[in-house]
Amino acid sequence: MSSAVIRLLLAYVAVTALGVITHAQDTSLPYQWINARQYGALGDGKADDTRAIEAALLAAQTNPKDKAVFFPAGTYCYSRNIHLPGIVVYGAGMHQTIFEATDSQHSAWVLSGESPAIADLTIHALSSHAKRNTNGAAVGLEVKQAAHFSLLRVKIGPVDSAGILIRESGGHPGKYAQIRDCIVNQTLADGIHMTATSHHIEVSGNKVSETGDDFIAVVSYRADGGLCHDINIHDNLVENQSHGRGISVVGGSDVTISANVIKRTSGAGIYLASEISYDTYGDINIQVLDNILSDLVTSGSRGHGAILLLGRTNPSDPAEPFEIKNVTISGNHIDGSARSGLFIGAFSSTVTIVGNEIAHTQACGISIYAKVADISVGTGEINSPPNIIRSCGEHGIQINPAGSRGVLRICGVNFQSVNAKDLNHINVISIGGKGTFDQILVSDNRLEQPAGPRPRQYIESLTPLIAVRNTANIELGSFIEPN
Repeated sequence: MSSAVIRLLLAYVAVTALGVITHAQDTSLPYQWINARQYGALGDGKADDTRAIEAALLAAQTNPKDKAVFFPAGTYCYSRNIHLPGIVVYGAGMHQTIFEATDSQHSAWVLSGESPAIADLTIHALSSHAKRNTNGAAVGLEVKQAAHFSLLRVKIGPVDSAGILIRESGGHPGKYAQIRDCIVNQTLADGIHMTATSHHIEVSGNKVSETGDDFIAVVSYRADGGLCHDINIHDNLVENQSHGRGISVVGGSDVTISANVIKRTSGAGIYLASEISYDTYGDINIQVLDNILSDLVTSGSRGHGAILLLGRTNPSDPAEPFEIKNVTISGNHIDGSARSGLFIGAFSSTVTIVGNEIAHTQACGISIYAKVADISVGTGEINSPPNIIRSCGEHGIQINPAGSRGVLRICGVNFQSVNAKDLNHINVISIGGKGTFDQILVSDNRLEQPAGPRPRQYIESLTPLIAVRNTANIELGSFIEPN
């Protein structure tokens, strides 16, 4: 967003707080702006205001001094997609200025060009169909080939497709594009969907709920020719869905997911993956930090976890799979998962898991499953915050090392009650057979097991004994039982 646009929006917030803005143009704003009422927009919730809206936007587009359009409080009906090429549009407030699509198949407002912005209004479809629409025309907001865009304090929904769709758009390292303080709910597809090499975007302070698919998604299809990158998703509240995942990166690089609250997801709360069905890239350089997740995987889907990593093979080059690589999972609090807390799936590599608390999982605290490389559960470094695994239904940590390589570290984990289901084959740490890592280091872990169900063993390893070294856990009365 340009500095002039920022000044305009800040000035708008200030003058509206004082009740200054009326139907007439306000001279306190930093440059000329257009009042849509002057172009015949009624905002009475009955008349079709499409032509008046377009006339006001065209006036802003063709006059270099008038790049902003203000819509006073009211309900403005429109019947086709609205285009904002490098224009600023703002209303009197999220709940005061409402745009109502009378045709839910053409509800999208489309932002493009340099520094387009939209703020302080609602967009929804008058009557939403029960069937999901994958056409971009049916989203709430589409940002396409736009630089330095801003979406601020916009409420979207219900709509028949995604709430916000970002394609081929973004900012640059010194000035990220913004999706901030928006409310997105009752969508039939993703709440916020970023794709087609979009980059340098900050997604913050939004509330996303009751979506038909993922709440917030970064997706890089191989057909796009490149990865979405440099995206910061933080301080959002996402909750309540009957299908989908919480926050997902399905092909992306340099993405940070931090300080979000994620509640009641059908699938994984945080999903880092490459998908064969959509032919997406893998993920690289992902940070998952200080999120609060609760009531996850309500569908009970096997193979999911509150946080799930899962790469895939590359059909055209088996030697170069689509990996989930260079991932840090730190400081997250997970409370309640119908499956595992963390599920580290195939083709995940160089993953560091430190300082997380995982509680009340129906399956394992952490599952590490086949064809992975260089996984560290704890760093083994002095003063490194421990992972805490508490009240898990099955194994504390379960590893299937088949086809894996590199080093597996399990260091400094505090286990507090495992095997809540009281099954007879459960261990605190269970290492399966049929292959192994190059080295497995298990050290300085602790078990605090209250009265009641108990695990069968502290550590069971079906891999050769030489694979497990530095087992300081033995000091706690644990033992290793090889083949």
